[in-house]
Amino acid sequence: MVATVMVRQGVAPGAPVCVGGQKNCSSQFRVGQRVEWYSNTWQAWMPGNIICIHRDGTLDVTTDNSKNIPQTELMTTLQPAHHHGFSYTRGETVQVYSRSREEWAPAKVNAVHSNGSIDVTTWVTKQRMPPSLVKAC
Repeated sequence: MVATVMVRQGVAPGAPVCVGGQKNCSSQFRVGQRVEWYSNTWQAWMPGNIICIHRDGTLDVTTDNSKNIPQTELMTTLQPAHHHGFSYTRGETVQVYSRSREEWAPAKVNAVHSNGSIDVTTWVTKQRMPPSLVKAC
Protein backbone atom coordinates (compact mmCIF):
# COMPACT_ATOMS: atom_id res chain seq x y z
CA MET A 1 0.00 0.00 0.00
CA VAL A 2 1.35 3.38 -0.95
CA ALA A 3 -0.92 6.22 -0.07
CA THR A 4 -1.20 9.57 -1.77
CA VAL A 5 -2.39 12.16 0.68
CA MET A 6 -4.40 15.06 -0.66
CA VAL A 7 -6.80 17.56 0.89
CA ARG A 8 -10.36 16.93 -0.28
CA GLN A 9 -12.46 20.09 -0.01
CA GLY A 10 -10.06 21.40 2.62
CA VAL A 11 -10.71 18.82 5.34
CA ALA A 12 -10.83 15.04 5.43
CA PRO A 13 -13.98 13.41 6.87
CA GLY A 14 -13.81 13.31 10.66
CA ALA A 15 -10.75 15.58 10.92
CA PRO A 16 -10.35 17.88 13.94
CA VAL A 17 -11.88 21.31 13.52
CA CYS A 18 -9.98 24.38 14.72
CA VAL A 19 -11.87 26.64 17.12
CA GLY A 20 -11.37 30.14 18.50
CA GLY A 21 -9.80 31.56 15.34
CA GLN A 22 -6.80 29.20 15.32
CA LYS A 23 -5.02 29.03 11.98
CA ASN A 24 -4.06 25.39 12.47
CA CYS A 25 -4.60 22.61 14.99
CA SER A 26 -1.01 21.38 15.22
CA SER A 27 -0.74 22.41 18.89
CA GLN A 28 -2.98 19.45 19.75
CA PHE A 29 -0.25 17.08 18.49
CA ARG A 30 3.12 15.98 19.92
CA VAL A 31 6.06 14.01 18.53
CA GLY A 32 5.58 10.29 19.22
CA GLN A 33 1.80 10.58 19.40
CA ARG A 34 -0.23 7.77 17.82
CA VAL A 35 -2.58 9.31 15.25
CA GLU A 36 -4.59 8.49 12.17
CA TRP A 37 -3.98 10.23 8.84
CA TYR A 38 -6.33 10.37 5.89
CA SER A 39 -5.28 8.47 2.76
CA ASN A 40 -6.94 9.69 -0.40
CA THR A 41 -5.72 6.54 -2.17
CA TRP A 42 -7.54 4.22 0.26
CA GLN A 43 -10.29 6.74 1.14
CA ALA A 44 -9.74 5.78 4.77
CA TRP A 45 -7.97 6.77 7.98
CA MET A 46 -4.63 4.97 8.48
CA PRO A 47 -2.68 4.54 11.77
CA GLY A 48 0.70 6.18 12.28
CA ASN A 49 3.03 8.03 14.66
CA ILE A 50 4.07 11.68 14.49
CA ILE A 51 7.83 11.96 14.02
CA CYS A 52 8.12 15.72 13.37
CA ILE A 53 6.03 18.88 13.77
CA HIS A 54 7.18 21.69 11.47
CA ARG A 55 7.00 25.41 12.29
CA ASP A 56 4.35 25.88 9.60
CA GLY A 57 2.10 23.39 11.47
CA THR A 58 2.52 20.52 9.03
CA LEU A 59 3.33 17.05 10.35
CA ASP A 60 5.55 14.13 9.35
CA VAL A 61 3.88 10.81 10.15
CA THR A 62 5.39 7.31 9.94
CA THR A 63 2.98 4.48 9.28
CA ASP A 64 3.35 0.74 9.00
CA ASN A 65 1.91 -1.35 6.21
CA SER A 66 1.62 -5.15 6.14
CA LYS A 67 1.41 -7.06 2.90
CA ASN A 68 1.93 -10.49 1.38
CA ILE A 69 4.54 -10.91 -1.35
CA PRO A 70 3.96 -13.95 -3.59
CA GLN A 71 6.90 -16.21 -4.39
CA THR A 72 6.75 -15.12 -8.06
CA GLU A 73 7.61 -11.53 -7.02
CA LEU A 74 10.35 -12.21 -4.45
CA MET A 75 13.25 -11.65 -6.87
CA THR A 76 11.97 -8.26 -8.10
CA THR A 77 10.41 -6.93 -4.90
CA LEU A 78 12.81 -7.79 -2.06
CA GLN A 79 16.45 -7.17 -1.18
CA PRO A 80 18.20 -9.43 -0.46
CA ALA A 81 16.51 -11.39 -3.23
CA HIS A 82 15.88 -15.14 -2.93
CA HIS A 83 13.95 -17.48 -5.23
CA HIS A 84 12.00 -19.14 -2.39
CA GLY A 85 10.20 -17.75 0.65
CA PHE A 86 11.76 -20.37 2.93
CA SER A 87 15.11 -18.59 2.40
CA TYR A 88 13.79 -15.78 4.63
CA THR A 89 13.36 -15.93 8.40
CA ARG A 90 10.74 -14.33 10.59
CA GLY A 91 12.10 -11.07 12.01
CA GLU A 92 14.63 -10.58 9.20
CA THR A 93 15.12 -7.01 8.00
CA VAL A 94 14.71 -6.58 4.23
CA GLN A 95 14.05 -3.86 1.66
CA VAL A 96 10.76 -3.87 -0.29
CA TYR A 97 10.44 -2.09 -3.63
CA SER A 98 7.41 0.17 -4.02
CA ARG A 99 6.39 0.42 -7.66
CA SER A 100 4.13 3.41 -7.08
CA ARG A 101 6.78 5.37 -5.13
CA GLU A 102 9.63 3.95 -7.24
CA GLU A 103 11.87 3.47 -4.20
CA TRP A 104 13.03 0.89 -1.69
CA ALA A 105 11.57 0.92 1.84
CA PRO A 106 12.78 -0.87 4.98
CA ALA A 107 10.66 -3.83 6.06
CA LYS A 108 10.57 -6.77 8.44
CA VAL A 109 9.55 -10.35 7.58
CA ASN A 110 6.50 -11.33 9.68
CA ALA A 111 5.77 -14.80 8.30
CA VAL A 112 7.04 -17.35 5.78
CA HIS A 113 4.32 -19.48 4.17
CA SER A 114 4.49 -23.02 2.74
CA ASN A 115 3.36 -21.68 -0.67
CA GLY A 116 6.62 -19.68 -0.92
CA SER A 117 5.10 -16.29 -0.17
CA ILE A 118 6.10 -14.10 2.77
CA ASP A 119 4.37 -11.41 4.84
CA VAL A 120 6.28 -8.19 5.46
CA THR A 121 5.64 -4.91 7.24
CA THR A 122 7.05 -1.75 5.67
CA TRP A 123 7.37 1.71 7.18
CA VAL A 124 6.35 4.72 5.11
CA THR A 125 6.82 8.36 6.09
CA LYS A 126 4.30 10.93 4.91
CA GLN A 127 5.91 14.37 5.04
CA ARG A 128 4.45 17.81 5.68
CA MET A 129 0.85 16.68 6.09
CA PRO A 130 -1.61 19.45 6.93
CA PRO A 131 -3.22 19.04 10.38
CA SER A 132 -6.61 18.77 8.65
CA LEU A 133 -5.57 15.29 7.47
CA VAL A 134 -4.45 14.05 10.90
CA LYS A 135 -6.48 13.21 14.00
CA ALA A 136 -5.69 11.82 17.42
CA CYS A 137 -6.59 8.18 18.06
